[in-house]
Amino acid sequence: TMPNVLMELCLAMYMEVMDEWNMDASHDDYELCADNAIITVKHSHAEKYQSTWRNAFGSLKMSRGDMHRWSFQLMADAASEDSLRNAMFGIIPCSVANQKLSSFFCDYDDLHVSGFAYYAYDGDSFHPTNRRVSFGAKAKKLDVVTMTLDLRASQKDPQNNECGSLSIAINEKYQGQLANDINIDTEYCMAMTSYRVWEKIKMWNELTQIQEISIKK
Repeated sequence: TMPNVLMELCLAMYMEVMDEWNMDASHDDYELCADNAIITVKHSHAEKYQSTWRNAFGSLKMSRGDMHRWSFQLMADAASEDSLRNAMFGIIPCSVANQKLSSFFCDYDDLHVSGFAYYAYDGDSFHPTNRRVSFGAKAKKLDVVTMTLDLRASQKDPQNNECGSLSIAINEKYQGQLANDINIDTEYCMAMTSYRVWEKIKMWNELTQIQEISIKK
C-alpha cells in the first residue's frame, strides 16, 4: 500500500486553494446569509441606496510565485435581457482593500487604490496608469467571467523588471491579458464592485466550492 506521507503529497498536488469573501474588508452594506454562501446588501440599505458602488474582496492573499483563477457568473434578472451589467472584476493591493474606499476599487483617479479590473458593462479594462481602455467583449446575464492572476514573474517590463499578468476570458473565450506589468512584490487580493442593487454574482475557484454575491431589493 502507499505510505500516508506519499499519499498526502499526491493529494496536495491536486488541491486547489479556495478563496472566500472577506466580510471584514468588504462594504458594510453587505451581509452573509444562506450558510454564508450568499453575500447580499442589507434590505434597509438597499431601499435607501438604490445605486452606488460597493466593493467586496477575497480573503486569499496572492504574492510572488502565486497563480490563481476565479470565475464569476452574472445571475440576476435585470430590467431587460439587454440590460448592461455595472460590475467589475479584478485585483487590488491587500493594503488598500477595505471599507474606506469612497469609489470603485479600480478608480484610477485615486492614486492610493491601484486596482486592475475588467468591466462587464462594456468590456473595458481599468489600469492604474493606462486608465480606462477598450479591451474585450461585454458580459450579460448568465455569462461567466474568468480571470487568472499569474504572479510567477512570467513577464518583463521595458526596464526588464519581472512582472505578473492578469488575463480574462468570457464564457471560456480568451479575451487577452488585461495587464502584464503587475508588480509581483506587492500582495494582492480578488476584488469585485457592482453598482445596481439587483445585481447577483456567483463566484467560484475552479472546483466545487461555490459562493454567491446577491445585490437586490
